[in-house]
This record gives sequence, structure tokens and C-alpha cells, in this order.
Amino acid sequence: MVSFMKTGTFFIGKREIHFRVTSSRSTISVRIDRYGKLQVSGPRTTTLRDINALLNKYNDIINQKLDNLKYNPCLQNYESGKKYLILGKLFKISMNVVSERETMSENVNYEIDDSNANINFKITQTLFNHWNKELLSVDSDSDFSRGNSDFSGENKDKTVVSLMFERLLCYLLYQIITDSVRYFCGLLGLQKPVIKLKSYKSRHGCCYFKKNLVIFDKGLIFHDQATINACVVHELVHFYEPNHSKKFYDMVYRYYPNYDLADKKLKDSVNYLSNLNRQLRQKDGLPK
Repeated sequence: MVSFMKTGTFFIGKREIHFRVTSSRSTISVRIDRYGKLQVSGPRTTTLRDINALLNKYNDIINQKLDNLKYNPCLQNYESGKKYLILGKLFKISMNVVSERETMSENVNYEIDDSNANINFKITQTLFNHWNKELLSVDSDSDFSRGNSDFSGENKDKTVVSLMFERLLCYLLYQIITDSVRYFCGLLGLQKPVIKLKSYKSRHGCCYFKKNLVIFDKGLIFHDQATINACVVHELVHFYEPNHSKKFYDMVYRYYPNYDLADKKLKDSVNYLSNLNRQLRQKDGLPK
């Protein structure tokens, strides 16, 4: 039988399928990633008929899982003046480009107005021009993409403004995490480590205690401050206890007694954020 394809994307009805040949496999399989992408893997002899039969066989299970992943904040198309789930609330975001004459200590600044649910970013004209040129000329991955090169084409449909907002939200998250790390380092008696942000698939942070480095998931920007703090404490305690022993958790709860609640949100991150977004938008009278 003639093989269907080596790798690529196609549609069966309205369902988007990402197919990948794996030479070591003798059978085909299907999985759904945390963002609702259907990924089929199979040997070189896999045909379209084989894939269709597999999807029909597991159709009910696939649909059930997809229903639980209707909302993914990491794949938003951001527009100025609209509301999005940020830091556990719905905030209206805006961006103002200012000249260098309006002296700013950094190229980016922000103001959070909790009472009116607004986040206003200020960006210098020089940085705006640089990002605009870069994003127009390079088909780069989104700042919130999950590092899977197979899906880099998703960003072709994103506007430059949307990608700029993603970078600005990364900047905001970095500042928030930095303040949290500084505070809890004081409590734990630690030297402040190097902080980096990265798009993780299945974790929210990682501690490299030998390098004095902590990396946090960019997706934390959608969680509230308490959840971010819990993640920070978790990673910082690893400087004392590198594993997840009872001693490790005893120390975590000593410095963050409400860790259980935050940990539950993080473990069911996608479904939790999906439900939270739906509830907030209904309360605010906004479309889902």
C-alpha cells in the first residue's frame, strides 16, 4: 500500500491533523497535546485510510478531551483595548509608543490599574521600530509558543501587534517574578538567583541549583499572584532540597501554608484557566 506522507498537516472534515512518520514504530497512534493539537504518529506505510480508521475508532474519547481544551490563553490574538485573562483577572490591555524625549528608565514600562482593570504598556519608539522590523521580517515563534517547531506556522496568522503584546506580557511576568523571588529569597536566606523565562510543555518552573539559575514558564502570566508565589517558593526551596522528599514539602509549607490550593491550579492549569476565563467573561458580559 502506498504511504500517505512523511510529515505534515491535513484536514479530515474540520479536524486538523498533524502527522509524523516514526521509523521505529510498527503501529500508528494518536495523542492530543495540552493545547488540543491532534498528533498522529506512524510508520512509513501509514495511509490516509489508516489514520481515518484510527480517529473513527477513538472519536468519542477524542471529542471528550477536546471539549476540555476549548480555551488556551497561550494562543490568544491580542488586540489593544480588549480584555484578556492576565494574572487571574480580566484586564484590558493597551500600548502607547513614546518618544525618547519622554524619559523612561527602561525601554518598556507598564501601569496596572486594578480598579478599572487596565494594563497600559509604554514602549519607546526605538524599541517599537526594532520589534516591528524583526517581527515583520522573521517568521519567529511566538513568545508564548511551546517550543514545538512543527507548529511554528501558527504565528503566520498573528498580527505584529499581537506578538508585541506577548513580549510585553513576558516583560510584565519577569518583573513580577523578580519581585517575588527577591522577597522569598530574603525569607529563605538565599542569594537571588538568575531568573529566566521559557515556554514549558508540562512544567511551570525548573531549578538549576548548581548554576544558581531558576527558569519559569511564561504561561504563569495567566495565573494570579498567589499561584506565582507558590511556584517561586517551590523552585527556591530546591536550593536546599533538590528532590521532592517530605523534608522538601515541609519546608515549602513552612514558607507558603496555602501551597495546596496553588498546586492544584497548576496541575490542572489548562482546564482551570479555561473555566476561570469562561466565568469571568460571563460575569463581565463578554463573549466566551
